[in-house]
This record gives sequence, C-alpha cells and structure tokens, in this order.
Amino acid sequence: MSRRRAFKKRVKFTRQRKAFCQPIIDSQNTCFKLAEIKTELALGRAFLDDLLRDYLRTGALDTTRCAMAKIWLPEMEGRIIDGCVQLHGGAGYMDEYPVSRLYSAERLHRIFAGTTEIMRLMVGRTI
Repeated sequence: MSRRRAFKKRVKFTRQRKAFCQPIIDSQNTCFKLAEIKTELALGRAFLDDLLRDYLRTGALDTTRCAMAKIWLPEMEGRIIDGCVQLHGGAGYMDEYPVSRLYSAERLHRIFAGTTEIMRLMVGRTI
C-alpha cells in the first residue's frame, strides 16, 4: 500500500471513527496531524520528482542528492505511518489492519539499500 493510499484510508477512517459523539476528524489535533501528513507527502513527492527530472534530463544520478533522498524519504515514511497508526488508535497495532503491517514494514526501508547512517556519512563527506 502506498503512503498516499494509507493517508487516504486514515482520512476516511477519521471521518467514520467517533470519540465524544463526534467524528475524530473534527478535532483540531486530528486535523493538524492530517495536515502535517499531507504536507510531508507533497514535499517528498516534489523532491523525488525533481531527482527524476534531473536524471531524465542528464542521464546521470546525483549521488549526494540520492543519498539525501534515501535519508529523508524513509524517515518521512516513518513519521507518516506512525501518525496513521496513532489516528487509528489501539486497533492500529492489530495485524488485520493494513496500517499495522505498514508500521512493521516501514522500518525496513530505513535499512535496506544503505542504512540512514551510511547515507548521512555519504552526504557529510561532500560538505
């Protein structure tokens, strides 16, 4: 499931889930959390699109910028999925909900294809 689909499902869920006799999407905290997630998704997409545009234009990858993306995008994914689990409540930890499986899987994205620490080292060496 993509991060955008996870976000859309959380919006739908927060419209249906009620606390104190009202949908939780009506609470300021939920609204702020969803706004943060939507913003991070847009920023991540813009950064990735920019990298792809440069690659298509030049035929070469900028190693430093790719390492920066490998640092930021999985960290962003972690924040987004964590926020989605939080909005889902205790049920977010139950494996029958896709958000729980995403929560488990997203951790791997900070490890494979080079850990975040290795990527930071690569970027740091260019400074």
